[in-house]
Amino acid sequence: MKEKENELEEKRKELEEKEKDLKMNREELLEISEQTEMKAKDIKELFKEGKKRSDLKKLNKQLLRDFIRIWIRFQKVDAHIGMHPEPSSFAEFIDFPENWKFKDEFDFSKLKTLRLINKHQENSGGNEDGLVIEYHPNEDDEIVMELFFEYCEENRYSRYWGWGKMVNRYSLFCEMLPIEDDKMGEFHERLKDFVKKWYESHLTRHRDLILDYVESEYEKVERDIE
Repeated sequence: MKEKENELEEKRKELEEKEKDLKMNREELLEISEQTEMKAKDIKELFKEGKKRSDLKKLNKQLLRDFIRIWIRFQKVDAHIGMHPEPSSFAEFIDFPENWKFKDEFDFSKLKTLRLINKHQENSGGNEDGLVIEYHPNEDDEIVMELFFEYCEENRYSRYWGWGKMVNRYSLFCEMLPIEDDKMGEFHERLKDFVKKWYESHLTRHRDLILDYVESEYEKVERDIE
């Protein structure tokens, strides 16, 4: 009888711990949701302002030029690199893929995220690595443009989320808007060095080359499960 009482008491305590964990998890999700809504509102307000919309249009055109050059370079070696937004959405190709021009009807000032994604990798479990540019508020609520490299590990199990991909993010460049010419020069140097190593990783089929490079050169800023 005493053993059963002890067993029931242990189960009761275990349930209390699980309820406590779930409560904390719900509170964290609510906080993340509120922060996401605030960030989205801040960025929306930024994109409404006339002069800043003009600045963003110019900046986004430059970033799209950079990304499409990289995309074309990888196309030549038959690498499965995807781009967001799709090149056909903002570019009119005269002679695919190198001769193109911007479409007049595309609203470059509303572009908030750019991506280059490796859509096929051997020995990586089907996970996708990629370059990401995002606009977001920093700790002082100032809008910054940030360049990330993100990669997925093998699927993992979480007691809260179940099975999912573990996503790691490294910050390669971060600067408050508007970005001065010398800082854009720094951005392009870092982008060039990264792409050189990423390209080598593709040609040699050694994913660890780019992962080791990023982990040794840059700071991990985020780790999450998708």
